[in-house]
Amino acid sequence: MHKGRITLIVASIIGVFSIFLPWVVRDMSGLKSIGIDIEKENITHVTQLGLDTNYIFVGLIGFALIALVSIMGDRSKMISKGIPKMSVLVISGLLSLFHLFLIIVLLLTKYESPTFGVYLAFSVSLIALIVPYLFKANGEFDIPSGKEISRDIEENVEVIEEIADEAEDSIIGDDDEDDDKGKLEESDAPKK
Repeated sequence: MHKGRITLIVASIIGVFSIFLPWVVRDMSGLKSIGIDIEKENITHVTQLGLDTNYIFVGLIGFALIALVSIMGDRSKMISKGIPKMSVLVISGLLSLFHLFLIIVLLLTKYESPTFGVYLAFSVSLIALIVPYLFKANGEFDIPSGKEISRDIEENVEVIEEIADEAEDSIIGDDDEDDDKGKLEESDAPKK
């Protein structure tokens, strides 16, 4: 199996594992204001796992899709250009933005703070975002330039546009044939 694919699969497994780790620590000192003695109850802090949050499905589905795309296709080569590669980039980019947003929100709140589980999920999603560019077709590690990344993204978009055009032609039909039929019908009409 290609080293890039292995790296993506390992990153996805670590991402799923991070969901089982603590994500949020809540400070319960605010309970004093409503008359609860937190020292007596011994509840100064509450740790919330990624499983306990409403965001579990975002991570599970995202990391599972990255692993699935990494397993599909010719495993001896890096993920092919077009939809497979762009799907890994889009999913990992969305996961990165989601985790970054969650970290920022938790840092801005008064009684909550992020813990290592959400930081790990964010780091792994960033790794999944850059891995498709770090490995050459032969499996060698290489750091590409900005122009190479830009060119690769443009090539991926062109491949996706070609696929979309072919799908549109197969669903709607070829526009050139419709134009020719219209011309024939006009020439068959009697002239005045």
